Formats: sequence, structure tokens, C-alpha cells
Amino acid sequence: METPQEEWVASLNAKLSVLFSEISADPLVIQYVILSERSEEYRYHITIQDGVAPVQMGMSDHVDILFSLEERIAAQIQDGSLSTEEAFLKGLMKIDGDVKLLVKAYEQIESSNL
Repeated sequence: METPQEEWVASLNAKLSVLFSEISADPLVIQYVILSERSEEYRYHITIQDGVAPVQMGMSDHVDILFSLEERIAAQIQDGSLSTEEAFLKGLMKIDGDVKLLVKAYEQIESSNL
């Protein structure tokens, strides 16, 4: 990615803290695995609970949802030129795990008018 991994995760952390500040949800752990052009994996996870969603580097011990994608796709999602929905529908991003939990969190976000 164009920004160092730590800066990218910090930026995502800031955005999510605003997004989830009004949301109350059961704990939900979302793991991301991003494959670089050099076949290196960047791993980080988000734990959504009690209105907060801190982003942490590395793999989580417990994962509810796993997103896997290439670095160039993650960069396009980050810069807004590609939506996550479009990436998934085009087969550019894989999702594994309990997708029902993700839908439930999304519904809470949508109903909160954030």
C-alpha cells in the first residue's frame, strides 16, 4: 500500500471509532488478510464491542469474519475507487466465517443514521 501499514491501520482505527461510537453490538471480530505483490501477508483485526472498534495488528485468536484480498484491491477500497460490495461481487475479495454476524452489525450501523 502507498502508506505504511501502521499508518493505514491507524487511519482505519480513527474512522471506525467515529462510526461505531453510537453502536452497541455483541462482540464481533473481523480479520483481514491482505496479500502484497511480493506475496507477503498483512494481517490485522477489528473487534467491535460496546460501541468501539479498535484495530489491532496481527491475527486474532477468535475470528468471526475473515476478509482476504490483494493489496491493490485494498488500496482501491481505501481510496474510494472500489466499494467493498463491488470487490466481493467481482470475486476480488473473499469472505469466510459467519456472515450473518456481519449483516447484523451492518444493519445496526444503517439504523443508527451515522
